[in-house]
Amino acid sequence: MAAALARSRREDAHALIEAGRMSVAGVQALLERRIDTLREALSELRAVGKLMSHAGARETVAHVDELARGAVELTLASVREMMALASSTQREALAVLARRLQADLLEFRQLQSALRQRPPN
Repeated sequence: MAAALARSRREDAHALIEAGRMSVAGVQALLERRIDTLREALSELRAVGKLMSHAGARETVAHVDELARGAVELTLASVREMMALASSTQREALAVLARRLQADLLEFRQLQSALRQRPPN
């Protein structure tokens, strides 16, 4: 019985480690995506700067307005993508823990049943 409990605790620890790894990988992916988004924004700002230096005032205002709308749309799409990524990562990590919890409950019920069937000393 002690060996079964030790094995079960090892499996619990492995499930926690796996869930932690999944969470860390999700955070890394989220940070990488955020860095990409910032790079894209800097690129857009550079383009606006070049446009402003070569265009007249009227054209510059029209283009800046168009670029600003595009930047807002890009930011919203990026936020949605990052939220979906974070949600997916959390869901996967929690699924690992939920499976392990179900296994623990099954083991507990089996142990409880075995103890009930055991004749008293």
